[in-house]
Amino acid sequence: MSQTTKGAMFGTAQFMMIVVSAALALVGTLIGGLSITPIIPYLATLYVGVAFQLIFGDWFGFWGAIGVYIGCGIGELYLGFTPLFAFILVVVDFVQTMLFAFGGKTIKYNYTLKTAKDWIFHIIWNGPIVNGIGGIYATLVFIYVFKFIGPAYFWPFFLGWVAGNVVVVLIIGTILLKFLSTYVMKTPLYARGYFR
Repeated sequence: MSQTTKGAMFGTAQFMMIVVSAALALVGTLIGGLSITPIIPYLATLYVGVAFQLIFGDWFGFWGAIGVYIGCGIGELYLGFTPLFAFILVVVDFVQTMLFAFGGKTIKYNYTLKTAKDWIFHIIWNGPIVNGIGGIYATLVFIYVFKFIGPAYFWPFFLGWVAGNVVVVLIIGTILLKFLSTYVMKTPLYARGYFR
């Protein structure tokens, strides 16, 4: 039995889940920051970090979401965003990671995508549904909280966010999930539930 399924709610394994998630989410955020289109200000067309949100939500649950929040927040600060903006925006990274976790921990589809049902769930839930929810939040933050873009850009921004994230999730995220899950699930870092 994994160490994360028994004993204290928070220990070395959970701490390592946060560290690993934060480190790779930081890298994904920095890479994503390089793919900003000049057509619509601040719209990242391919945000690599969302692939890490998928796997860390599924593998590490809540601790993966905390790590993603920290890593993405630090990445946004490094890219030049103000602390207030960075930590309000990265709420979407936390929420998306928890929504991915919901698919793995509550719906319990097989991460290695063994059946047609697993593939259908992965494509629909992890693709447009989770990223659509995240896209609504992000678009509203950009338009109404920080006013970086005008309301006229709602649909282009929203659709660009969702489309870019879906491409990353369904290509990079799928490869990571399908081929690494078997190994991660055998380690003490794997959380069978949301917390351990």
